[in-house]
Amino acid sequence: MYENYCKELEKILKEIKLDEAEENTISFETKTIEKNNEITNKILKLQNENAH
Repeated sequence: MYENYCKELEKILKEIKLDEAEENTISFETKTIEKNNEITNKILKLQNENAH
């Protein structure tokens, strides 16, 4: 169970990418915040699924 959790967490964390072309723009910051929220939600969901 914990091994599966780690594999899923690794998949989620691989979604974190830096688009250097947009690095210094407000649009990049907004997209980063939205992506971070999405990733946080996935991690929380994964943790909840494995808490029982």
